[in-house]
Amino acid sequence: MAAQKYFQWQNDILLKDIYPMRLVKLRDVLVFFKEADLWAEYKNKNIAALTADVAEYKRGMEAARKAEIDKYSKLKTYFLTKDVSASFAKYKPVETEAMALIQKNHDLFAASWPKDIRGERGFIQSRIESFKLQLGFARDRARYLQRQLDGMLPEHPNRPKVQAEFKLKSESSMPMLLEEMEKLREFDLTYDKLGAPKLEWYKLTKADPNFKTPEEEFLRAYDSKTPITVKDIARLKVEQFAKTLAAKDQYQLLADIRARFEKEPKRFPVWLQYMIVHFSGMRYKSAHGSWADPKDLLARLRVGEVKKAQAALSDGEVEARCKEKIAQYEGRA
Repeated sequence: MAAQKYFQWQNDILLKDIYPMRLVKLRDVLVFFKEADLWAEYKNKNIAALTADVAEYKRGMEAARKAEIDKYSKLKTYFLTKDVSASFAKYKPVETEAMALIQKNHDLFAASWPKDIRGERGFIQSRIESFKLQLGFARDRARYLQRQLDGMLPEHPNRPKVQAEFKLKSESSMPMLLEEMEKLREFDLTYDKLGAPKLEWYKLTKADPNFKTPEEEFLRAYDSKTPITVKDIARLKVEQFAKTLAAKDQYQLLADIRARFEKEPKRFPVWLQYMIVHFSGMRYKSAHGSWADPKDLLARLRVGEVKKAQAALSDGEVEARCKEKIAQYEGRA
């Protein structure tokens, strides 16, 4: 027998519709408080006394840099490949319009990829903005088809045609475009860690004609001259902690959050616990403009009652009440 459900976020269908950012925001809660704890632990420490932490930081940064270089290299190769239809063969059937948009994106990468680091990230971000627009058009089309189906009788002669297009858009086109967009964003994020060493490599190649080290080799052997600080150590530990949450589902994340509640009840008052558990990841935009202060509702109800009472008064009663109110204003009552 299926487990009983008490809340909307326990229903998988409602979870996708009402809580689209559920996992992201539950992770954010854990990461936010972990970061606060780590900074409280490290902010007053002397970096010279943290030899073990510094060594761990260097190992961690080396591993992170290698992983980022591998990701960067893989994604660069992917985007500079003109024909990537094989990567989308898993979508059956492949939606031709979506595949054409993806193909056009790769054609632009192959034709216009900047010659050096100075223009690379800007180019990627321009492609993200352009692709975001196309993704929006595709999403609007899927929503339009959904509205058509919602208002269409089951026996309508056009329903099979509209239903087939909606199925193709929602199960093939949108997932394909979202996959391409996610790869664009991942490619852009690699520059957070690799942008500075890539720029340093470029400057060395321009300053010294005898400098022949390939870019990837330079990146893999790169050793930043920037001194390590306690902020760097805390930040890396936060990143490492965030990675441990990546594979957890909402119930595992909620279990971790509950453990924090129980460990520090004063830090997490009941109202905050309720907000975290029941509102994390909720989509609120569609209802954002419809909220009204309940005090306004009570005032409106009372105004209606007063109008009804006044309408039932005779002219003499109205005049008597007016004189009474004037006397109150003048301090004679």
